[in-house]
This record gives sequence, structure tokens and C-alpha cells, in this order.
Amino acid sequence: MPPDNAAFFGPWRVLDWPLSSHPNLSHIRVSHTTHAVDLIDLTSGPWVCAAYRFRDEHYYLDLTLEHHATHERIDGTFEMVRGLWRTPSLDGGHAPIDHHTFHLKYAGSVTVSPWPIDPFRSAHPPTAGDVLAPDGRFLVDLTTNRWKMSDWISPPRVIETRSGDALLDLRTTYWDARARFTAAHVVELTMAHYPAVNPRLTVELDLDAERYRITAGGTGIPRLGWIDELQAAIGRPESELRELRQRVSVRKSRREPIVPVTPTPTRTPTLTSIPASAPIRSTPPAPTPCQPPVPTPAPTPPTAATIPKQIERTIFSPDGAWKVDLYASGRSELWARGVMRPMYFMRLTRVVDRVVIADSRRTNHLVSLPTDDGLSMRLSASASDPEWFIIDLEACEFWSENYREPTSVVRPIQELGDALS
Repeated sequence: MPPDNAAFFGPWRVLDWPLSSHPNLSHIRVSHTTHAVDLIDLTSGPWVCAAYRFRDEHYYLDLTLEHHATHERIDGTFEMVRGLWRTPSLDGGHAPIDHHTFHLKYAGSVTVSPWPIDPFRSAHPPTAGDVLAPDGRFLVDLTTNRWKMSDWISPPRVIETRSGDALLDLRTTYWDARARFTAAHVVELTMAHYPAVNPRLTVELDLDAERYRITAGGTGIPRLGWIDELQAAIGRPESELRELRQRVSVRKSRREPIVPVTPTPTRTPTLTSIPASAPIRSTPPAPTPCQPPVPTPAPTPPTAATIPKQIERTIFSPDGAWKVDLYASGRSELWARGVMRPMYFMRLTRVVDRVVIADSRRTNHLVSLPTDDGLSMRLSASASDPEWFIIDLEACEFWSENYREPTSVVRPIQELGDALS
């Protein structure tokens, strides 16, 4: 018969089977989750459990035993580090007994495994380690503070060290995160939502501007915005925090306008800065007749002869619904750490009916791949274009980005052709 209840306390799992004749009494079995061994087993002997309680960070287990025939009761405590049982009311302070002797006395002929050496060593959380910004102004606190079903997770808390204010606090959630600073004030968080193992969300935080940008995953979350808006989107709702009697304090993002940069005036050379060999004019030079401006030639529209036809690479969306063919453009752009990445023309095709949704060869848009898997693409008219599109093949969505607005509307990928035209 399967147990009616399973509970976890640190490295310990407790299974219990209530007695049909006495619902307040139970057969119980206590196991070590990491070593997968049974250490306390009261499922077949004359003594059953009337109550149990872990205390002192699960280092002690208080048990009340009852003989289900005579109803005699015994109170005792297991020392969970060494597996020793003590009954102060009966032993009068004498030496405790080990768990094998305990089972011979209270559980009949039940055989249990040897008690593990230092059972709490393997239960200590793996240290994810806090991540400090290169200039020390920001800290990502990844202290493991939650244990669920034998798994440790590290929810992030992003702190401004000077003020101590939290810009993002997910400690009350099940987001497991890893962090790395890509610049002095830019941190990338790669997160999975427990119990998922694979990353479900990659977000870039600009801690100076207090803005965020989702670079992978995060379906249903705005791709750009303020950090306090990200807190509201993926943090624990306020109603649940009130029920749990918990409080999260996050600083409201500063929505400061972008101040245009004033160009530095050029210095007018003085007489002392003119070389001595330069002749000094006594009269101003004759005016030069105004020349008509040279017209800028209009871009040549692509023709059938100039459109690239050789496919360099083909990328499919994870669900297989969309196909992207990449064509060499002969151009490249410089990324961080001196990495040169090629730029391509692209053609987006719906696989089921082979309908071409967008073809950047006809609009002269170029695409670059920030990631090697190609599931995220940056599409722009040129490498220096102040506005561009981000294509997320995993979510089958796209949106526009620029240097002025922190937010953008996320659109389905089938509308990409209309956006390019």
C-alpha cells in the first residue's frame, strides 16, 4: 500500500501510513534522500508513531511511540547526526542506543541500512557564489535559501552596494539563477524555474539605467522594460506574500529621460598655435563661389541577378514550424572582445505550406546571430542602424528595439514581412 503522506525535512524524507483502526497513529519510515537508504522503520512492529517533530535545523527528531495493543507510550529523541536514540524518561540519563538496537527493541526483525557518516554533509547546498560587479557597485546575491524535494535552488537578489537597495529580489520564488557581468553595470541572468532543469529565461539587466532586456525565452513577458516591471512580472505576487507573511522590498526604477549629448565645441586656434613658418595674411581670402550640393545616389534596388542564391545555413524553430535560410552578404560586424560575426540575408519560410513570409534580400536588411544556435537573431538595415528587430525563433516572436524607448510590442513571427516592408 502506498503511503498517505510524504514530507521532507532537510535531508530526511518521512513516509507515513495511518492505521485504519486508529487514525491518529501511523506506521512511519524515515529515509535519507541523498543516500536513498531507510534508517528508521516502524512499519511492521508492535510500536507505532503517535507524533513526530524535527527541530534544531533537522538535527533532532522527537518521536512519541505507542504500543498499539497495550497503548503504552514512550517519548524519545533521535540524534540524526549519529543515529542514536535516547529516552530521557526511561534511561535516566544513561547512554543512548544506536538505531539497530532501537529496531530490535521496538520494530521486531526489521533490517535497516547502516547510518551514513555525516549525513548532513551531502545535504549542504551547493555554493553558487555571489557575483560582484567589476567596479564593486552592484552585487548579485545567489545565496541558496530554499530546498524543495531534495533540490537546491539559488534565487537571485540584485543589490546596489552603496545604498543597499535591492533592484530585483526573487528570493521568495522558485527561479534558479546563474549570473555573470558582461560590463561594469550590465549583468546577465540565466534562469530556470523549478522544477525545470533547462534555462527558461535569459535576461540582461542594465543596472545604471535600471532597465532589462530579455534575450532568450520568457514567453508572455515584455521583452524590454524597467527592472521593477520585471519584478512584478516574474516575482511572487503581493497577495501570496501577504498570505505567507513575507515582504519583498524593491526600489522603484528611476525613469529618467535620456539627456542628449552636447557636442564638445571645437577649439579655435590662436595666433600662438599657428606655426611660425605659416604666412600671415593681411587681407581676408577671396570668397569661394558656392558649389551646388552633390546629390547622393539612391540605393540600387536588388535585381534577380544581384540577389544571393547560395544558402550558407538553415535554421529551424524548435517546434519545426518555421525555417530560416541564411545567405552570405560579404559583410560582418564587430562584437565584444574583438569577435567578428558575419552578417547574412535571411528568408523566413512557413514549413507546413512553404510560404515565404519575409525575404530580407529584397529589402536589404541584414541579420546577425548573437548566439551560436541561431535561435535569436538581430535584423537591421545596417550595422549602425539606430533601430533593429530581434527575432526569437524559440518563442516564434519578434519585436523592435532602439536606443530611445525601453519597451516594445511583441508580435508573432508571421508579421515579420509586413514589418520589413
